[in-house]
Amino acid sequence: MEEVRKLLDESSRRLQDISDLILENLTDETATAEISKLYGIANDMDIINNQTKIQQSALNNCKFTLSQVEEPWNCNIQQIFEENLEKDNNKKKNKNKDEFHSILQKYVNKKKNQDELDVVEEAHTAIDPWTKQPILQPVQSRECKHIYDKRSIACIIRNRNHFKCPYVGCQNIVTKEDLVDLD
Repeated sequence: MEEVRKLLDESSRRLQDISDLILENLTDETATAEISKLYGIANDMDIINNQTKIQQSALNNCKFTLSQVEEPWNCNIQQIFEENLEKDNNKKKNKNKDEFHSILQKYVNKKKNQDELDVVEEAHTAIDPWTKQPILQPVQSRECKHIYDKRSIACIIRNRNHFKCPYVGCQNIVTKEDLVDLD
C-alpha cells in the first residue's frame, strides 16, 4: 500500500510539472484541451488509489478473521478475502475521493491566477523607450498611440520641435502638439 501511495504521489508531482509546461507553452485553447487530458489521468489515479485502499482494508479484515479462527489453515482464504472485498466495495462505493483530481485542479487554478497577476503587474510597469526607466508621467502620441515618459519627452522637445518615434518599426514623426497626457 505504501509503495502504491509513493508512486501515486510521484505521478501527481509529475502531472503538476506537465501542467506547468502546458500552461507556459501552449495557447489557451490548446492548453485547456491538454489540461483536461491531465484531469482524466488524475481521475484514473483516484480510481487506483481508492481501489488500493479498499483492497488493503479487505486484506486487513481477512487477516483479522483468520486470527479469530482456531484452524486458519483449513479456511478458504481467497473466499474470505473476496467476501471482505465485496463488503468494503459496497461500503466505500459512494465515499470515493477525488484526491488527485482536486490537487491538480487547485494547482492549475493557482498557476492560472498567478499568470493573470503577472500580466496585470506587467501592464502597469511600462518602460520609457529612451531612458529604459518605468514611466511615471505617461504621455501618448495621437498618431501612433505609443506611450513615453513626460520627463524624457521634455528633454527632447527642448532641443528640437519634433522627433521620430523610438519604438522599433514605427516611422511616425511626433511633435509636441501630438502628445496627450494620460494622467
